[in-house]
Amino acid sequence: MKCNALMTCRSRSKLASPFGDLLHLTIPTQLRHFCRGFQGGIHLSRSLAEKNPDLVVTTCQLKTPPNARDYTVAISSLGKATFWQHACHLLAGMLERHPNPNIFSYSAAISACEKGGQWEHAMTLLEKMARASIDPDVIAYSAAISACEKCGEWQQALTLFEAMPNVRIIPHVITYNATISALEKGEQWNLAVTVLQLMFQTQMLPDVISFSAAISACGKAGQWQHAFILMEKMPKARIGLNVICYNAAISACEKGNHWQFSCVLLQAM
Repeated sequence: MKCNALMTCRSRSKLASPFGDLLHLTIPTQLRHFCRGFQGGIHLSRSLAEKNPDLVVTTCQLKTPPNARDYTVAISSLGKATFWQHACHLLAGMLERHPNPNIFSYSAAISACEKGGQWEHAMTLLEKMARASIDPDVIAYSAAISACEKCGEWQQALTLFEAMPNVRIIPHVITYNATISALEKGEQWNLAVTVLQLMFQTQMLPDVISFSAAISACGKAGQWQHAFILMEKMPKARIGLNVICYNAAISACEKGNHWQFSCVLLQAM
């Protein structure tokens, strides 16, 4: 699935610079700070902005061709503003012009898709990286897994996670957390606990998010014993218990008809 361009640059731009049509997009005014950061400067269409304050047409008028870092910064800025379509559009523009996309620009675009909850686009970009002989890094994989997690695609998230050792990428704690959270949302408590245990086996120290997601998964399934076991491990790992952990364990006790333990947890909070 390809990222759709929101506007055809070439047909609308009549700038003298061959790179003048790099960006000709209709975007909210909140992105003016991003536009000003682009190399060479940006000239906004004031007339259109006055007619419609929510939208402006921005046109990159570059004195010098942008380099890969310029594109990456722009893509990242768009992603942080949850404008994943525009981020994908800029990445596609790199494919049509020089410089070619690199690992950083692809990772920034995948992160933009993750923030926009576009897991299919994130997966597509990973495939494009492989076809372009660019090896994805842990950032790209983590963002794609997080995109799957946000969309409830726990199978896809787990598939990506399990594929990482095959491409010699060591998962980061963020990668583990995104995978466990995806399994928690998919009500796969046993797999969530398994991934958490894998962190200890690989000497990757879990954090409170890792435990909270796994305990929440146990809570949804009424697995109060496993929830208690995980809670007991947290102080040993020098991780403090939070409200999410307690609530998840209490929920597990309620579903398992062990209200006595729920009372004990309430008193301990």
